[in-house]
Amino acid sequence: LVNGENPLPEDYDYEGNLVKLESKYICGSLNQVKAPIYPYLTAMLEAAWKDGVNLKVLSPYRSYATQERLFNNKVKRVIDGGTPAERAEDVAATVVARPGTSEHHTGLAIDFNSVEDSFEQTAMYR
Repeated sequence: LVNGENPLPEDYDYEGNLVKLESKYICGSLNQVKAPIYPYLTAMLEAAWKDGVNLKVLSPYRSYATQERLFNNKVKRVIDGGTPAERAEDVAATVVARPGTSEHHTGLAIDFNSVEDSFEQTAMYR
């Protein structure tokens, strides 16, 4: 379990046992997952395509640096939206995990196609 209350240990091996997804499976710039899930993930994607669902991986493994960039960008947007700077990190953390607390660091969590709430209304989600 990885989240704000259960951060990864400081000695966590972020890069260990990652494999690269073939480009046909991804729709973003991130392209790695933990090796043990690779065959199951690709089988699921292939089955979705066979059913006419264009499911693709948008956001799999994220390095600490990538998560830090995403979090800092969200903090800036929150401040730009009018939230006081002293509250911005806490507000941002309700939407984007702080570095070291994202399940994406494990290489086991994946966002598909879209991270928008509207994705729930699509055939791909169902």
